[in-house]
Amino acid sequence: MELVVVFLVLVAISCQPTGTYSSDGISQSKDSSSQHPNHYNIILIGATGNLASKYLWKALFDLFRQRFSKNEALFHLYGTARQEQDVGQRIMNEIFLNVIKCSDDDCHEKKRNFVESSRYLRLTAEQDFEELAALLNKSAQNVNSSMDSSSVAYEAGRLVYLSIPPSSYAETSKSVNQYLRPKTGRPWFRVVLEKPFGKDLTTAKKLAAALESHFDEDEIYRIDHYLGKAVVQEILPFRFANRAAYELIWNREYIERVDVVMKEADDVSGRTTFYNEVGVIRDVMQNHLTEMMALIAMELPDNSANASEMLHSKVRVLQDVRRPTVRSTLTAQYSTYNTEWLREHELLGNVSRTATFAANVLFVDNDRWDGVPFVLMSGKKLDEKSSYVRILFKNSRFCMRATERQCNWQKQLAFVIGGTNMKLPSMIAASRGLPLPTVNPGWHVKSPETDDKLFGQSNGQMVQLVPDKETEPYVELIGAVMDGARHFFVTTEALIASWKIWTPILDLAERHLPRQYVGRGNDDELLDFVVTSKGIFYWLREKDVLVTEAPLHPIYASLPSEFRNSSLVSGSGATVVKMLVQQILRVCESKIEAGGVFHLALPGGSTPVPLFLELSSAPLPWELVHLWLVDERCIALSDERSNFNLLNRHLLSKVQIPYTNIHPIQVDVADELCSVGPIRADGIYEYSVRRHLSHETFDFVVLGVGSDGHVASLFPRHFPPPGHLVAYTETEEHPFKRVTLTFELINKADHIAVLILGYAKHEIMTLISKSDDGSVYPVLAIKPKNGSLTWYIDHDALFGQETLGTSF
Repeated sequence: MELVVVFLVLVAISCQPTGTYSSDGISQSKDSSSQHPNHYNIILIGATGNLASKYLWKALFDLFRQRFSKNEALFHLYGTARQEQDVGQRIMNEIFLNVIKCSDDDCHEKKRNFVESSRYLRLTAEQDFEELAALLNKSAQNVNSSMDSSSVAYEAGRLVYLSIPPSSYAETSKSVNQYLRPKTGRPWFRVVLEKPFGKDLTTAKKLAAALESHFDEDEIYRIDHYLGKAVVQEILPFRFANRAAYELIWNREYIERVDVVMKEADDVSGRTTFYNEVGVIRDVMQNHLTEMMALIAMELPDNSANASEMLHSKVRVLQDVRRPTVRSTLTAQYSTYNTEWLREHELLGNVSRTATFAANVLFVDNDRWDGVPFVLMSGKKLDEKSSYVRILFKNSRFCMRATERQCNWQKQLAFVIGGTNMKLPSMIAASRGLPLPTVNPGWHVKSPETDDKLFGQSNGQMVQLVPDKETEPYVELIGAVMDGARHFFVTTEALIASWKIWTPILDLAERHLPRQYVGRGNDDELLDFVVTSKGIFYWLREKDVLVTEAPLHPIYASLPSEFRNSSLVSGSGATVVKMLVQQILRVCESKIEAGGVFHLALPGGSTPVPLFLELSSAPLPWELVHLWLVDERCIALSDERSNFNLLNRHLLSKVQIPYTNIHPIQVDVADELCSVGPIRADGIYEYSVRRHLSHETFDFVVLGVGSDGHVASLFPRHFPPPGHLVAYTETEEHPFKRVTLTFELINKADHIAVLILGYAKHEIMTLISKSDDGSVYPVLAIKPKNGSLTWYIDHDALFGQETLGTSF
């Protein structure tokens, strides 16, 4: 797809007194008699793109109104793109007309100046870069010649904004460096980039190396628009202003937990192409939430004006974050995500595991924060749109009167960035039990107007600081670029430190299937979690969770949470299989963490084929997994009808599992299928079970159910004699003699899952739901001795709604 690259040049004169520049680019004032107007170039690459159309042009105009005046300087605006002259000019005109709105005469005058100074040029080749550079030089010469002899206009700085896909950064940066870097004078030169800055540690390092081959580190400004929000920008000033009062309690002795949260009510319908590549962790957690966490956790330098020391402090705290473990993260996916993904791409199968919700607990290993959990949480399709940082303080006070309010309050300090559903403005709110905060210029104390509650406390119980006014984040940040305020941006060192935290988390998250949730407040309890010193855990265990998709049929409004007094997981066929695999992964992980290996017994027949396919792409540690069969036909294992052949085609051939970890039922003994002589196939398999399994106990057994209610090869009224773990079975109703695990062995398992899929199984489902006779319906004889039993039943089998399909 051809990349549209657009250039805009805005040349203006600052209305503020200016003179020399410090090493960090911040202007230094001189006596007014020697002041001269300065010439600035702002170059926007990607000026007709979505970001520029929605935010950047408006921000540039607002910044122009704040900082520049045409009465003091000439300026020129160049917009260029790959479009033909008339097309590109029309796009620019539409942006000016529809995006830049004015309601007073001064604004209209400024807008007229802004628009009249613009022109469009097509940009398609390297030669166009040369022509653009020549226009910039000519513009500067014209400005010089227009001034009288007592005035000299010179270029004080040049800003290049790359509003293009990161995949184009490297190539475009080469041309920017070669043609758009100022060739004369001593103006500052700064390049702004939009996230994402890589998708993991390796790609971030590669991109950083490409940029550093063309630009110096102090020329690179990685923009995170969240750092331009009023409350986020106030975190450090608040800490500095309240240092005397809060520094003593800003540590592990007084702080119980820090929450950094961004909740979104919208789904990603229509944007799954983008979202499927990033997911919630890459989209907001590695950047927005990590930056806010760092602002809270970093050490304050002695000098609040020392931007360099603040940047180093931020990097140091990120480097102190403990390496995450498998217990550091939880993920979930709203239940209609795959429907949106498959519909928008017209795909069949290819189910996505992209997480739309994640919660992570991070620990900072230094003296100040040792043991304090930092909880970073974000998700789509949640109950509200809100974002905040919440610091919860310990309440160690003992009161003789148990009803004393001060002993029951959870003291907290909240930086509320905003949210439509919170019905609160952007604010900083401190419990009245905490030190009274100092109010910085530009902020004021807000008197509570309602009795709404914030995190369990009424407005009257909290001191609320709100900004006098809020400026759009891009206005603040583009202005910060021009001021050289680098502490509002992400340095290469901070970027690498952040990816060192999040790349292992991504690796761990991708080993698990995300939990399913409906969202928008319908099942919030599924996403509730508990934070401990050992990690983060869902409040509801998977065995207690009923998983369903969005209510496509009225019958789903009354879905049961149990089937035959055991846990039930229901949904489409694809959802049920995914949840079963997730539970298998969880049990496997727990077993291996305890220092063991994982023994999994799988069924035969057609029902488990989707399970095999899902397992083939699951991140199981196959070198520590042992696979067993619950039954086998007495036919050659190479026969297409054998259960082992089915398992081999759909699973074993697709994964790297050691041969010694595969345990087929060897039915061919002494050149005889299922021999009844002294060496028997059932006896050999039972010996293997006793040899490999501690206490003859499988970690996980999956069973299917036949249309007559049989499981494994345990058929109605044809049970093998007691005292055996493995036995032969044979009936006239079913072809072939069989070798099967017995009830005695199956019911010893730690976890048993019964998988029932498809409309054809609805009749037997109805029968077994009304019976207690295990001799008639052998599946009813599945009664774990000490383990758990979970039924995984899709909607077709449960309700008989054939038209709903299984979504495989």
